[in-house]
Amino acid sequence: MRIYFGYLVLLILFPLQIHAQQNLSADELFAKARTAAFENKDYTNSIVLAKQALEKAPDYTDISIFFRKSLYVE
Repeated sequence: MRIYFGYLVLLILFPLQIHAQQNLSADELFAKARTAAFENKDYTNSIVLAKQALEKAPDYTDISIFFRKSLYVE
């Protein structure tokens, strides 16, 4: 019974965690992209995050420059 309760809790909380990550602002996505690139050296994830940030704020020049530079590093 205890194991089933644990699975039930995971099934309820996991979608909430995914939903919470989808509502990030362009600034938050940009910060995550910079962290992924500079600290984690995860350039693929950095490009994905920067692209999502650009979709939310297409006129954000800093993200645009960062995105273009990230394409060359990968």
